[in-house]
Amino acid sequence: MDRRPVSQIRRSADGRIEAVGDPGKPWSPRHTADAIRDILEQGTVYFVPWADGDTELRVVGVQQGTPQLWCERRPNARVRGRGPGACRAGNDLHDLPTAAP
Repeated sequence: MDRRPVSQIRRSADGRIEAVGDPGKPWSPRHTADAIRDILEQGTVYFVPWADGDTELRVVGVQQGTPQLWCERRPNARVRGRGPGACRAGNDLHDLPTAAP
């Protein structure tokens, strides 16, 4: 099983996370659709190495047809609303630095 640390994200013009990465890694950056496929089909583990411990990324929204990467450091965070920005309230991936396009 491949383990890939994620230390930054790349955003689209409307603020959605479109790629994850870790500078200097041969797989980085990785488009979110590809990372989702890696997780679901190959068992690849993407994780954020926070100072207080690692948190694995997971895929949410598959049953609704809108799969998204999700990283939740705070176990009690809630998803509010619907649509592309709905996960933003509790998705800790948004706390990572944004990489240059």
